[in-house]
Formats: sequence, structure tokens, C-alpha cells
Amino acid sequence: MLGNRNDAEEAVQDVFMRVYSSLKDFRGDSSLSTWIWRITANVCLTRRKKRDPAGVSLDDSGIDPPDGRVEDSSRQEKSVYASERRKILDACIALLPPNESAVVTLFYFEELSYEEISDILRLPVGTVSTALHRGRQRLAEMLRERKDEL
Repeated sequence: MLGNRNDAEEAVQDVFMRVYSSLKDFRGDSSLSTWIWRITANVCLTRRKKRDPAGVSLDDSGIDPPDGRVEDSSRQEKSVYASERRKILDACIALLPPNESAVVTLFYFEELSYEEISDILRLPVGTVSTALHRGRQRLAEMLRERKDEL
């Protein structure tokens, strides 16, 4: 949702602090995981609203450098290619409107259902479906524009 590793790491720290400080207020109206996802979504959406979309960088993929293993040239090239494609995808997702970015991320990367996403984002299921559809369309267009980079 945030488009780069540094922002995501800072958001995780914020989420843990909020979960820890608010745990006493958890009423049990939803599952604990849904409550934590809701806090995470709020933190990420707030961070996205505060920053300039032009601040999204294609240089920061959030993927750590190799851990020193020696890979053959072909495998290493495939890994670099996949890493570059993921950078572009992450940057495109970060450029989506906040609700679309959140829905796409939760649906495709966290493999949550429409109902779970609806609970987390406090949106009607129909709105989740619409945001996912529009997010897919925008992503497809952005990726078509960047096909030379892929």
C-alpha cells in the first residue's frame, strides 16, 4: 500500500504501537486479526494522505539484496528481472487512489475475501468489488504505459 520498504517498516512500528496501546480497548466485535488489519489500513491510508504521490520511487522495491549466495547467471538474471517487475508493480499500486490500493493489496497479496476486506476497510462489499475492479483497470493501464520497462 505504501510503495516502498522504508515507509512500510515505519508503518509496521506505528501499527504495533497502536495495537499495544489499544489492546485494552479491543471489544471483540470482530476477530483480532480483522481489528489489527483495520489499524494497519488506517495507518497506511493516513501515511498516503500525508505524502506527495510524486514521492513514490521505483528505486526502492523493498526487496533485500541477495544474502551472499552464489547463483548461476541465468537464475540471477531472472531474479533481477522479477525484482524490477515487482518494483514497477509496487510503484503503480502506490499511485492508485487509497481505497483501490488498499483493496488490491489486501485481495491479491494478503489473499483476503471481499467480506474480510469489507470488515477491515469498513466499506460495503459492493464498494470493495468496485474498488477492486477500478484498481485492476487503472493498474492495467499503468502497466501498459510501462510495458517497455517490463
